[in-house]
Amino acid sequence: MSRRPSPNREAPRGKTRRAPVAPAGLGADGLAAWKWVWAPSHPWITERHRGLVERYCRLRDVADGLFRQIDTDGIMSTGSQKQLRTNPALAQLKNLSTELRLCETELGLTPAAESKTAPTPAGAFADTPRARAKARRPDDTLVTLLDDHRRRDA
Repeated sequence: MSRRPSPNREAPRGKTRRAPVAPAGLGADGLAAWKWVWAPSHPWITERHRGLVERYCRLRDVADGLFRQIDTDGIMSTGSQKQLRTNPALAQLKNLSTELRLCETELGLTPAAESKTAPTPAGAFADTPRARAKARRPDDTLVTLLDDHRRRDA
């Protein structure tokens, strides 16, 4: 049975990467999402995720268009029998938000998903009680034994 990768591994160090060229046809919101997803703060997103990232950015553009339509037309619209009904764009936006959430989770862009898949920044665990105890007493046998025991179990 495979194990989930440890969430406390350090982020890879080295030169910062540049975002790949954005696909043609992305709107302003999609381009902003493209730059944000490929930012150095998301080192686990690689070239193999490109298709999913493109889908996510295009969905963000569609959501932006739906929000603008709702802003223009209002939440309520007039039906064929002159009755008030909710704007049909709201139903589309609801379905689209589910797709966006699934893409964000798959890419590890939500805080919960990020904590499961993402490496932590270097030194993120330097201010834990164990690290402070080890700094005060680097030769403490008990702390060393506990650390060795936990490494074996991991």
